[in-house]
Amino acid sequence: GLYSESTQDVHKKQANMGMPATATLTSFICLLFANLRFSAALAPGIYGADCATSPSTSSSSSSMSSQPSRTSSVFREFSLTEFKSGDLHTKLRIARELDDAMQHTGFFVLRDHGVSPELINAVYRAADAFFEKPSEYKMQFTNETVTWGLPGYCPPGLESEGRARTVENPEEKTLSPSDLVENFLYSFRPSEDLEAKELLLPPELKSTIRDYALATHKVIEDVQRMASFALSATDPEIISYMHNNITESGHAQTPSNLREDLVRVLNENLLERYFHSEEHYEMEILFRLNHYFDLSNVELEKNQLRIGEHRDFTGFTLLSGEDVKGLEVKVDGEWIAAPSDPHKYVINGGILLREITNNRWRASSHRVAVTSRKRRFSIPVFGDPDHRNIVQPLKGCHACNAEPFKHPRITVQELLDPIFEAVRTENQLVHDSVGTKV
Repeated sequence: GLYSESTQDVHKKQANMGMPATATLTSFICLLFANLRFSAALAPGIYGADCATSPSTSSSSSSMSSQPSRTSSVFREFSLTEFKSGDLHTKLRIARELDDAMQHTGFFVLRDHGVSPELINAVYRAADAFFEKPSEYKMQFTNETVTWGLPGYCPPGLESEGRARTVENPEEKTLSPSDLVENFLYSFRPSEDLEAKELLLPPELKSTIRDYALATHKVIEDVQRMASFALSATDPEIISYMHNNITESGHAQTPSNLREDLVRVLNENLLERYFHSEEHYEMEILFRLNHYFDLSNVELEKNQLRIGEHRDFTGFTLLSGEDVKGLEVKVDGEWIAAPSDPHKYVINGGILLREITNNRWRASSHRVAVTSRKRRFSIPVFGDPDHRNIVQPLKGCHACNAEPFKHPRITVQELLDPIFEAVRTENQLVHDSVGTKV
């Protein structure tokens, strides 16, 4: 198991906050960022600044991000309402464009997603109220051993996303500095007793993050349906139909109708079938309240970032456009600034999605650069499948099965386990180097 016998009591205490008995996305997210060098330099000035999201116009620090070499125009944008209400030809046109976006960048922008601005703003207010509290107060809501991978509060200095790259690329042995962030992790499944989970939350976060989790769970399910449609549309007969019958605008140019059996193929929700097992497993939703604290009095290390370069792990990640000041995506070796709009979501695919599509879709590296020393927040949301599932080409996706599978056919859990072990080993080296007891 991921945890020693001495942590079983922690399991029980965290159960209503979503802590599973086996490693889940909750374990993976905070685990990948682990780096227990808690620099004393982070203490001054962390909580004093007013909330702001506009980039700073100047800085003398060498760690401040340089301007990305390309603009954000490469990000394709889609309307969820247009897809859900559109006719077959509109859906096929969107599917073709979404497949192209996932092949080239692994990122896209979603508008008309149905989550109200009022709810999004309420989450920001709740995060502001919690993170402005003193460290002693917030530490009441971490796990007893201040261990990465458990729901609750993770203090500054505990995470280094860049360390995940040393797991995927063993030749990169340079230890990355700690990320300039603190966070609160929350996970849930809709069938859980959400009222019981509420009892363990900080008062500032009660109700609000539950409502947001439920709302974003629905958005991720809608995105999975749209993405499944795009993957089903890789069937050669459907591709031929699109070529002969649909213009770039999505309108039919001939009166031909798609065969009913192919329409049924398109409407199969391939990703829902994978993320929700036959044994009634519900997709787990994890979201992080990220607090990028004020850096006015912090001396940055070389190459230190708000969040280091990494790839997300499982399926789709959902990020409010208001959050992405500083989010940069690496495409063909160049860093591209992600677009920012408070009414839209930036969405990207993870490593597991790349593997079950047999590398058709990308899991692009991304980072959060230090574009400002001012305090701000972000709220990424992740969807996690049943860890008993086999990593294999997605059933029903022609393109995913057209070539020999490029990855080992193992369970999701088996894919995670060596990563957990490698990160634990690497973090032991970090702890030893600074004299920190694990």
